[in-house]
Order: sequence, then C-alpha cells, then structure tokens
Amino acid sequence: MSEEYNGTWPGGGAGTQTFKDGCTMLSKNLDSFKIDSRFIGHIGNDTQSLEYALKKFYYLKDKMPELFSSDTLKRFQENDKIGGAPVFEIEGIHLSTGTLTFMHHLFQIQRFPNIKTIVEIGSGYGGQSKIIQDFMEVEYTCIDLPETLGLAEAYLTEVDNPARPTFIKSTEVPSLSPDLVISNYCLSELDETGMDFYMDRIIKNATYFYGACGHFETRINTKTHPHMIERLKEFFEVTVDKEHACPSNAMVVGIKK
Repeated sequence: MSEEYNGTWPGGGAGTQTFKDGCTMLSKNLDSFKIDSRFIGHIGNDTQSLEYALKKFYYLKDKMPELFSSDTLKRFQENDKIGGAPVFEIEGIHLSTGTLTFMHHLFQIQRFPNIKTIVEIGSGYGGQSKIIQDFMEVEYTCIDLPETLGLAEAYLTEVDNPARPTFIKSTEVPSLSPDLVISNYCLSELDETGMDFYMDRIIKNATYFYGACGHFETRINTKTHPHMIERLKEFFEVTVDKEHACPSNAMVVGIKK
C-alpha cells in the first residue's frame, strides 16, 4: 500500500508552493532552468563556484582518471547541454559543478558490489539518475514531489541518451527493498517525521545506503542529523566522511549489518 510522505522541510524548502509552481513552469521551458531562482534556492549543485569545481575535478582525476577519457567525458557532458548551468573549463575540459558532483557520487557508489536496483529519494531534475544509468546496468527509481518529477521527465526526454527511471511521487510512496538507497542533500534536510517515513518504508530494507548531507557540522548539534545517523545505525554499519570539496558537508555510507 502506498502512503504520502508526511514530513516537512525545515523552513519550507523544496516543499513550498513557489518551488512546486516553479518546477511546473520550468518543465515547459528547459533552456535555463538550472539557474532559475525558483530552482537553485533548493537544488543548487549546478551553480557552485569555480573553486568547488576545481576541488571536485582534481579529486576525481586522481581517484578515477578513467572518468576523463574522451568517450566517457562525452557521456557526462550530455548533462550540461540542457538547463543553462555555468560550465567551467579546467585543463581543456568543460564541465559544470552539477555534473562533477554527479560524477563524484557515481564514483562512490560503484564501490558497492552487486547493485541491481537503486532508489533515489529526492531525485531532483534527474541528472544523477542519467549519469548512473549511463554507466551502471540497474533498475532505477526516482522519488520526489510530483512537480519535480514532471521537471525530471521533461529533462530526461530532451537530454541525449536519456535515462529511463521509474518515477514515484512522494504522495504515493510504497514499501520498497532496493539494493541501494541514495539520498543526496534530501533526507538530511527533512524533519524527524520525514526521516522516519523513508527509513521505515524503504531505507531499512536496503543493503546499502549512500547520502550526501549539506552543512553537516553546522547542524550536527540540532536534532535532525543526529536522529538520521542514529536511525541508520539501527540497520547499518555507518561511516561519516567529510566532503573533500566542502568540509562542512558529509558523505554518509551505510552497509547492512
């Protein structure tokens, strides 16, 4: 049986009507949606600074240089052809910070063995799903607000070599048991009720969890981040590492006990 997500984003966040209406409007005109103020206030990886891009670029080039081969790069750069995100030139290579971030997450999750099914909670415009499905043979499910999924569907229809994920509205969330749950800058932004909703319906059933958390250190003394970590520890062996490009953020990895 499906249920509606019943938590909130502290301070409104992506749950606001302004954001929802913005996503609906932007899905009809994709030319510059990645830099639209109605969008980047809540989903802003595509507009990070050159400094951030440089840190991501050189980290990935050191750890996984094969990502920068000519044929592979072309696949990544497809993500930057639509949406108007700023693209930086680094060593003659043109990439946005959003695409570099998606490449980083791909690198991280490729280390998990035997991944056949992935659920992404808070999938945004679908860029992460495209990049993962470009390089991993997986069944992929995106969960987000109905309006955000509409934007993702429009985007993935237009982009070269589009991903074909399954879309699940946050108003109709079933119980799922994927190999891996991803939630980048989403689960960590919810209140405790929202965290528990997804933990009990999906996350606890997974073999692996991978989540990127914004402002982890600055919020660690509030209720939400400690609550998320404690809930994850009920089911997983959990490690927390600082993000190299932004040490105030963290990467949280869970491996089933």
